[in-house]
Amino acid sequence: MIAIYFLGGENPPLTRAAAASASLLWMRSTRSLFAPAGAFATLAVDESLPRLPAVRDWQWVAEGVQLILIPAICGSLFLFASQSAAVWLRTTFAWQEPLSLQDTWLVGELRNAFPSLPKRELSKLLKQADEVFYEPRSILTEQGSSNKYLWLVISGKLLVEVSGQVASTLERKAIVGEVTFLDPRDKLATATVYAAAPNGARTLRWRQEKLRAFCEYENSLGEKLMAAISEELIEKMVRGRGAGRRSPEESLKLLIQLRRAFPQLGTAEVPRFLKVAENICYPQGSLLTTQGEKNEFLWLLLSGSLSVIVDSQMVAQLSEGALIGEATFLGFAEEGRATATVRSDDSEGVQTLRWSQESLRELLNEDIALREKLVPAMSEELLRRLSGKMTEAQRWKGKSDCLTHDWCMEKSSGSA
Repeated sequence: MIAIYFLGGENPPLTRAAAASASLLWMRSTRSLFAPAGAFATLAVDESLPRLPAVRDWQWVAEGVQLILIPAICGSLFLFASQSAAVWLRTTFAWQEPLSLQDTWLVGELRNAFPSLPKRELSKLLKQADEVFYEPRSILTEQGSSNKYLWLVISGKLLVEVSGQVASTLERKAIVGEVTFLDPRDKLATATVYAAAPNGARTLRWRQEKLRAFCEYENSLGEKLMAAISEELIEKMVRGRGAGRRSPEESLKLLIQLRRAFPQLGTAEVPRFLKVAENICYPQGSLLTTQGEKNEFLWLLLSGSLSVIVDSQMVAQLSEGALIGEATFLGFAEEGRATATVRSDDSEGVQTLRWSQESLRELLNEDIALREKLVPAMSEELLRRLSGKMTEAQRWKGKSDCLTHDWCMEKSSGSA
């Protein structure tokens, strides 16, 4: 009516365009109900122009109400009634309840975070969550305190603080609380996480205990969800441990190296293994071990190359995926002393994952399943390197298992 009142019938195309544009803009928030709003507006203009009086007075307004407003109101009520009936039918007879516009948007956010999950399963996951907004400086987790929740950031930013220092920033699609969710035995938060100023952060929040029960009940969905959360945590650990942030391509490369070295590890076990690791870069000329000196670490070479020197003679070159320090870790070296000097000769330095042998032994003594996968892999790698041939390593596999058993018994009794 406003478009016809101001533009009249002198230029019908312009009047139609104005009416259609205004209708689409007005119906934007409810476009699921009024998809053909522009077409209805154009039809109303065409039907009303020939019938409205030429003089714009009270009679013109009365005719406009009868020709435009009353049909629009009746049509709107009909559409609302139709949608309500459709919702009732789907709710009563359909296997899955329909989603509101807000829930549809939230499912889209879940899909961005978990692209491997289909929409139907994401809808189930959404029903287990609460949408929670955190004001600036509001704390989600506190380092060293018990954590009962898992969060997904859907807007805003979170700051991660470790030992009083801001370590990183989490934005949309980031997951918080995944360490304690994946490992129920470790209930203490590893960092303090709080909403950043000035806008705070909006999240989806799940109670961990309830979500674990849900994953057990929905077995297929639970496995996919646990795998997706593990992948996110693995990438975050590999990417952010002591060497700054990397590109997704670099993170993927590091993750591939880790899996090549320990192919027996399941996706859910890798985060626990990485939890006690550090990401260390060694510049050219740095020594990882010195022959005859006590070694307290285990390394996985992620990038670059290392020289192995015995009695001042270079005897081997180590490339990506190699383990360093496994002889002292397994107890094959006398008094834990390094049997060779390992030096970084790469001009760009080398990137490694480094474990404290003491911390790793404590972890493996606590987690028998993880120990049974890691120790044989290290034993076989050492035997392969000593023999120099994979076939001989396969021949020694039985001996490797015995050595693994002896190591387990020795370390267990030693820790006891």
